[in-house]
Amino acid sequence: MKMKSVKIFGKSVPVLALALIAVTAVVAAGIIGNVKMPWQVSPPPAPQPTASMSPSEVTLPIVALYFGETKIAAPADVADLTVANGALDITASLGGDYGGFNALTITVQLVQGDTVKYEATIQPTIVVSSTLHFGPTGCGGWSDPTKGEVATCFVRNVGSGQGDLAQLVKWVPGATITVGSNTYTYPNTPWGYTYAADETGYIAQNNNDHDDLQLVLIYLPTSVTISGVAPGTYDVYIGFSVTAGNVASSGEATLSISW
Repeated sequence: MKMKSVKIFGKSVPVLALALIAVTAVVAAGIIGNVKMPWQVSPPPAPQPTASMSPSEVTLPIVALYFGETKIAAPADVADLTVANGALDITASLGGDYGGFNALTITVQLVQGDTVKYEATIQPTIVVSSTLHFGPTGCGGWSDPTKGEVATCFVRNVGSGQGDLAQLVKWVPGATITVGSNTYTYPNTPWGYTYAADETGYIAQNNNDHDDLQLVLIYLPTSVTISGVAPGTYDVYIGFSVTAGNVASSGEATLSISW
């Protein structure tokens, strides 16, 4: 049997050879690699625990007090708290201005029906300095070695000056203050006193005038955490006990609720 041929570029090529060329071309165009694309179908994640308070902002007046007067207010219903999708830790933090008080206690209750389910108290230690008489750029300070960690400080203007300061520095490990050309580092103070171990306080420098001031040091705790509040809706009750200082002043304290 005579094999058929075809002409390619003017040359005769057997049909069988042409078929082999075609097969070779197919093999050369085969797989050169793989891209793997793993996948998985899973149920959606469980909702994360959340909390909300309504209304989100309320006012609970302490109203006016006389020097040295103590006012006690039983816990009152101020808002609704809803915890959903699991237990949460709820934190109440004291803020704003409460420098006019010599003592302060805040009570937080979470109530369902007539039952107090959770209760916590914030009772910072308030230390009031003696009256400090500042010259134009004078320095002074106050601390209590027995009270632990200081949180913040307020200033009471006792005299006829403006009551403003050039510097008010929390005097804790790592703190520094520069007075004139000299820089001082905790535990050393500009007036030569050295803080004891674990002693914290505040240092103030006057603002080029004459002032008579009291420093009101607030020592921890200034917040409290209620752990593991179960899902549900609660009435938020807030109560307080405050004792006024001996200097005319006004301000607004705040209580922040968070989770």
